[in-house]
Amino acid sequence: MKQFNTAYIVKLYGVVSEGQPVLVVMEMMDQGNLRDYLRARRPDSEENTNNAPPPTMMNYFKWAAQISDGMSYLESLKFCHRDLAARNCMVAQDETVKIGDFGMARDIYYHEYYKPAGKRLMR
Repeated sequence: MKQFNTAYIVKLYGVVSEGQPVLVVMEMMDQGNLRDYLRARRPDSEENTNNAPPPTMMNYFKWAAQISDGMSYLESLKFCHRDLAARNCMVAQDETVKIGDFGMARDIYYHEYYKPAGKRLMR
């Protein structure tokens, strides 16, 4: 993730591996994930305690374009996210949506460099 350099992928700043648990230092996305963000803005939601207005159609178009740009960037690097969902898209303070949670991601061409059974480098 650290090699990703685009506006629509959550930035990874570093990993602290001394001690337990391992800490991952990432860009602050203070509005949380897109799933919870949208649920909290439903007019009939109990979570909408401050009467936040629901997103407009333009918000949805903007977010779809941002997610699409992020996925296009990943594809250009031959990288597959494998778990794109609203729960894995993060919302910044300015309502920019970025793709995060790469726990299931992998390089598309992994199988071409490793033997499936032994996971050893091919020569």
